[in-house]
Amino acid sequence: FARTVVFDGIWKLDLDLARNEVVITGGTLNNKAAQPSNKLRLMVYYANKPFDVKNPELVGTVFSSTDLDPMEANGTKINQSYVTKIALDTPPVAGNYYPYLLLGEQNPQTQEFEVKDVKVFQEFVTLP
Repeated sequence: FARTVVFDGIWKLDLDLARNEVVITGGTLNNKAAQPSNKLRLMVYYANKPFDVKNPELVGTVFSSTDLDPMEANGTKINQSYVTKIALDTPPVAGNYYPYLLLGEQNPQTQEFEVKDVKVFQEFVTLP
């Protein structure tokens, strides 16, 4: 991944199905570039297998997505917290899932979000 804007530190995901929310907390976002970032997007995926950083592939289902303002050059955001609605039309299927958090940055030419970093969680989550 192009490692200009990255995750650092410890991040945590909490899924509250009763409130239809995903809570993303902790850690640090760093813009390691000498220029401001473009618009950023955090996406929470739940997959049926662990994310393989050696063979990156976006697997699983997007449970939430939240857009963030651009970061200043060499900027840092510490101890962030984001509460987002679950982005599913129907409740998730019961089972074990491996969550991961994706950080994307908008490409001004295509308006698409390009993957900049992924925070992988090793422990699976059991959904009822």
